[in-house]
Amino acid sequence: MRTLELPPGKTCLEEGQIHGETFRPLIQELVAIRTELAMDFGFSSVQQLMKCARQHAPILESFDEDLSHEILGISQGSGCSAEEIILLNHYTDLRDLGSQPNRAPIPQRDCGDDCSLIYTPTACGPLLGQTWDMHGSATPYVLALRIPESVARPAALALTVVGCIGMAGLNQHGVGITINNLRSRDATVGVVWSALVRRALRGKTAHQAYQLFNNSSIGSGHHYFMADSTTAYGIETSGTQKQTIYHNEGTPFIHTNHCLNSDIERHTEVPQESTTHLRYAELDREMQQSPIKNIDGLWQQLGSHAAYPHGICMHLSTPQNPHGTATCGAIAMDLSRNTAYIATGCVNHSTPHRITL
Repeated sequence: MRTLELPPGKTCLEEGQIHGETFRPLIQELVAIRTELAMDFGFSSVQQLMKCARQHAPILESFDEDLSHEILGISQGSGCSAEEIILLNHYTDLRDLGSQPNRAPIPQRDCGDDCSLIYTPTACGPLLGQTWDMHGSATPYVLALRIPESVARPAALALTVVGCIGMAGLNQHGVGITINNLRSRDATVGVVWSALVRRALRGKTAHQAYQLFNNSSIGSGHHYFMADSTTAYGIETSGTQKQTIYHNEGTPFIHTNHCLNSDIERHTEVPQESTTHLRYAELDREMQQSPIKNIDGLWQQLGSHAAYPHGICMHLSTPQNPHGTATCGAIAMDLSRNTAYIATGCVNHSTPHRITL
């Protein structure tokens, strides 16, 4: 598992510079891949794509100066422009923005399957986890990012890719954050979504994270789930709408890549090739048959190959289509023990990297 443990006592700009310098060639490679893929979604030129990415910079700086500096530091350290690093961080949302003017068909090589999420209360405490499903070519770039404690934040672990400040994670207070992508029809320029995740990981409670997501300018479609040892929330968003779909119901909860709220559903779409409904049904069936009891059981469920290659742990990329959807990594969290399992690539029968905060 590729890991970066940021040293304590650095400024946010310096942390970004360390990140960028450490993975300079890899970040440049991933920028090139995501630029190529984003161009499939209606942008007329790379210049237009980068202009769109650049429009997010002042919003990010206004939202959180520290995270804006961290992204600037990654830019400086990697030798990429700031808009290229925003593209790397905000790729799914920029795709939605590119699709707006002409409703370009969604390319088959990227069918839009983006993560299966599980939350379940157990006798030992609540568990939260997700697969991270994306273009399979992202797998070599998956990263476990260790963020040190400072006066302004608790220590945290983020599942991410090189050049990205965080996609899901856990902090030392036992606050866990996970996400699912939703394809938005009403996308707009908003806060870079990885910055929302990282700022939420500063909180001491899931309720603080919930307030952040509920009050922030979210520019595209996602489902965000946040939980601690006593509280859990799920929020679905489009570019202009938000709805709370789960709050302390005390029951297991699953989410894939279609909306459960009808109001949000009207502002989103599901690609024809998506496996989201299949995965949702498979998760529901498997969890009813074999309820999850501990983090090892959660990890096993995230790695299910019951519907291979379209299962919870997906394998739709091929040598002929390296950008096809695949499970590029996963994270499972025991929120009562501040422990996470994290791994790159296929989860089925894998041995995760185990981290306690």
